[in-house]
Amino acid sequence: MFCGYEEDPACEDGECVGWLVNIDGYCTNPFKADPGADLSLCERAEPGHVSRDYRDWCYWYAAFHKKDQSICELIRWGEMKPLCMGMNDPDYYRYRSFP
Repeated sequence: MFCGYEEDPACEDGECVGWLVNIDGYCTNPFKADPGADLSLCERAEPGHVSRDYRDWCYWYAAFHKKDQSICELIRWGEMKPLCMGMNDPDYYRYRSFP
């Protein structure tokens, strides 16, 4: 059984992967739960975008849920940044490839 990833149970130590947080025993996107969540959560994640728990994804979710386009400037992946700047919903790309 997986643990620590988005929508999975938190691991035995209560931890979640990357920037995700434990809410009621499940790993959750903190910006969906609370758009006012601290952006510094993104710094806990590995740099990059390979997995949804990596830092660029965190910045995109933060920008989208905080409705703050300036956060998109922190994204390093060129294909993701314009989608963020356009305030596209990152959940739309959860199982889709980028244009």
